[in-house]
Amino acid sequence: QRVMIAMALACNPKLLIADEPTTALDVTIQAQILDLLNRLKEQMGMAIMLITHAMGVVAETTQRVIVMYAGKVVEEASVEQLFSEPMHPYTQGLIRSIPRIDLAADKKQRLEAIPGTVPKLIQPKAGCRFAARCAKAQAACSDADPLLKPVKDGHQVACFLYR
Repeated sequence: QRVMIAMALACNPKLLIADEPTTALDVTIQAQILDLLNRLKEQMGMAIMLITHAMGVVAETTQRVIVMYAGKVVEEASVEQLFSEPMHPYTQGLIRSIPRIDLAADKKQRLEAIPGTVPKLIQPKAGCRFAARCAKAQAACSDADPLLKPVKDGHQVACFLYR
């Protein structure tokens, strides 16, 4: 990871795109990589676009979050807004699937998973790409692709629940 970061920084970029920079790393190395990225961001005055499924990493290192599902933006918010009030059903499912230490002792409490499978994108169906997996889906969800709409200051969501 450090070699890849060094190669990416060779041209003094204004934006560093870090695609899954902590995947398959133990927590100690993960913390070191994130610390390195943050120090480099400050020293070089660059922005970092972090692409990851690790919601804990998102919570600790980002200011704004764009959540995508099957290639479409479904929600955009500050990290605080997103974790305190996720609005899109996919985002809600992602956050519910994060292991929580306060629930670890309760053996009856199972980690929640989002039902279904990711759609094939070769010939995507009309409508919201999350509709087939969404417990809150409406008829409109299968007919049209919802547009990203501001719902609160700095918080946007692409979902027919918030028309």
